[in-house]
Amino acid sequence: MRIIDPVNSIRISDISQISENRIEALFEFPNDEQQRIYIEASKPVQSNADTWLLLALPIGMKFGLPIGIDGEIDSLLLSNLDKLQRECKRGNRSFKRVNVLANGTKTNSQIAGKQTASFFSGGLDSFFTATTEPTVQSLICIWGFDIPLQNIASWNQLNEVAMNFARRREHELVTIKTNLKTLSHGRLLWGRHYHGWALSSVAQALRPNFDSVLIPGTCSTFNAKWGTNEKLNALCSTSWVELREHGAESRVRKMVSINQMDSLTELRVCLKAGFKSLNCGECKKCRRTRLELDGSQSSTRPSGLEEIIDTRIFARERISKFEYTFLKEDQREIARIGTPGFSSLATHLRQGRTRDIICQVLNFMPEKMAHLLLSAKQGFRQKN
Repeated sequence: MRIIDPVNSIRISDISQISENRIEALFEFPNDEQQRIYIEASKPVQSNADTWLLLALPIGMKFGLPIGIDGEIDSLLLSNLDKLQRECKRGNRSFKRVNVLANGTKTNSQIAGKQTASFFSGGLDSFFTATTEPTVQSLICIWGFDIPLQNIASWNQLNEVAMNFARRREHELVTIKTNLKTLSHGRLLWGRHYHGWALSSVAQALRPNFDSVLIPGTCSTFNAKWGTNEKLNALCSTSWVELREHGAESRVRKMVSINQMDSLTELRVCLKAGFKSLNCGECKKCRRTRLELDGSQSSTRPSGLEEIIDTRIFARERISKFEYTFLKEDQREIARIGTPGFSSLATHLRQGRTRDIICQVLNFMPEKMAHLLLSAKQGFRQKN
């Protein structure tokens, strides 16, 4: 490994075991910027270099900054670093391969035989994994990802839902509180780049409790261009904790599967809902979920999503290319099922997508014209 310039690199130091349930580390960036990151859990956690390296690696790759870490890297993770960076670059071509300098390597010599856990946010993907995967014994619910640390009421609401769900499924609930998402602020997009790395980091911190952790599949369409995927998750494994993706398939199919096995009344998909309701019912994510509930002919309706969807709403709003991809996946699956009342959905989605394209063109034209006029004026002044 090469010597790393301390001025133009990311340094991770002061890796600390504050208590049995809290770990911390200091991240130092160029221009003397520092952030102290913590992970706190209801179960024992272990401070290790792997946890913190997984948080720094995508940031280093985005800005071409090598990483120096004051700790020993797991031998399996170290051997996978080249593959891990290649997989990250496959979906992010502007990212650069970076060097990692650590104090050495180590390997887990303990005999496996702990437990399997899965992350749980109350959303459809985590709901599906917790309901359909028989090996899951514990659920990991995180405060500081979807719900900001300042929003105590929403966290209490989700925590109650998670506790009730875990109790009903006879699963153990593990709660996490962390500020690690702040590392992505101003550097990386949370969904597009970072959330898979963040989940992998938390899983490695929980290694005293689990030797296998499932990451609920969230996107099969974009795969490498999304912040978590099957290959990326697997390459974040160590000799202590194996990481696996579960259930990267159509959301409508997930609805059908859950409806056959369990109730959907506790489903929480909304990031805007108030304290009285799990879901607002009107944001884009809620409307899409209402579509999926209707299309899958679900027999139960989560709080805030009781109202039946009118598919004409999609023709009256702008649908981005990203949203259109997922909505088309829903439309094709609903058509395959043959749910009545959705014959016009494909047309309404195209109209919404066309509306977005037209609006983008209209917004672009004045900017382009203004730029051309300014260039013409500058050229005229230079000639005269």
